Amino acid sequence: MKRLELLIFVLQLLPVIDYAAESPETIRGTCMGTKYAVTVVDRPTGLPLASLEEQIGDELERIEQIFSLYRPTSELSRLNAATSGEWIGVSTDLLAVTKRAANLAEATGGAFDPTVGPLLKLWRLRQVSTNWSPPTREAIAETMQRVGWRKFEIREDPPGIRKLTDGVELDLNALGEGWAIDRMTQLLAEERIESALIELGGEFRGLGHKANGEPWRIGIENPREAGACYATVQLQDHALSTSGNYREPIEHQGRHYGHILDARRGEPVQHDLLSVSVIATDATTADGWATALLALGPLDGPALAEKHDIAASFVIKAAPLKNPRVPNQIRIHLTTRARGKVTLLETHNETDRILKRTIP
Repeated sequence: MKRLELLIFVLQLLPVIDYAAESPETIRGTCMGTKYAVTVVDRPTGLPLASLEEQIGDELERIEQIFSLYRPTSELSRLNAATSGEWIGVSTDLLAVTKRAANLAEATGGAFDPTVGPLLKLWRLRQVSTNWSPPTREAIAETMQRVGWRKFEIREDPPGIRKLTDGVELDLNALGEGWAIDRMTQLLAEERIESALIELGGEFRGLGHKANGEPWRIGIENPREAGACYATVQLQDHALSTSGNYREPIEHQGRHYGHILDARRGEPVQHDLLSVSVIATDATTADGWATALLALGPLDGPALAEKHDIAASFVIKAAPLKNPRVPNQIRIHLTTRARGKVTLLETHNETDRILKRTIP
C-alpha cells in the first residue's frame, strides 16, 4: 500500500503537458552551407512555434560562428590564424569537438585527422575549377610537415588549445553537423519536447516517435543508384550519419579524386568503399565515425568498427558481373552491432552479398 501511495504522489508531481498542434510541425532553414529541418510532434502549448524557430536559429548561428572555416571571424578561423607555442582560450564547444576528433585520429592511426586543413587547401577539393590538377609530390610532402593530430595540445581547465607547429590548421567539418544536431536535441529537451526528427545536411537524429507512435524510419541512399535506397533504419533516440565518396568526384587524366583524404598519405582515398553509415546514440559520434571509417577503406574500416562495437553499414563497389543487365553492383557489409538495426531492402542470407536491385 505504501508503494502505491508513493507512486500516486510521484505522478501528481509530474507536470501535465498539453500539446499545441494535432499534427507534426516542421521548422526549416539553412546553416553551415546546407539545409536543416526539425519536425516536432509534441510542442507544448505554452511554447509558440515562432519562439522555438528563433531559438533553433540562434543556436545554429552560435555553432556556425564557432566552427565555420568560411567566416574569418569564427572561433576556429581565429585559432587557425594564431601562431604556435601559445595557449589559445577556446569555448567548451570547440574543445569538446576537438577532443572527439583527436580520439578518432588516434583510433584510426591518423587516417582521419582534424589537421588536414592545409592539405584540403593544397588539393583544392572544395574549389574545383576547369584548370584543376593534382598537386605535385613535392608540394604534398612540404604540406605534410604541417599535418598531424599530435601537432597540437588540449587543455581542460581553462579550456585551451596550443599548436606545436606553425601553420597547423584544424578542420572539424566531419563532426560539426553532428554537434549542431546534438545541441538542437538538447534545446528541444529543455523545452520538454520528447518526440522529434532533426535533419541537418543528410544527418539525422530521431527522438521518441512519430505522431502515430511508430519509430522514425530513415532510408540509406544507394550510392550507385541516384534517388534509391538500399536499406532503412529505425531511429528511436538514436542518430544516423552517412559519409560517401561518390558524389561529384573530380576527374583528371582518367583518374577520379573524391573529397575524403587519407591524412597518412596526404592524398584522396583510392579504394572501393563508396559509403559508410553509422548509427549511434548521438549525432556527433555517428558523424565522426562515418567519415573516419570511410577514410580507412573496405578492409580496415569494418575491422575497426567491429573492434569498437560500432553499428555501421558499408557499401563497397562490387566486381562486375557477367550479366550486363545488372549494372552498378554493390556489396553490403553490416557489422555485428548493425544487424537488427539496418533493414536491407532485399532478402540477404549473408552480410556480404551483391545487391542486384533496390526495392522502393
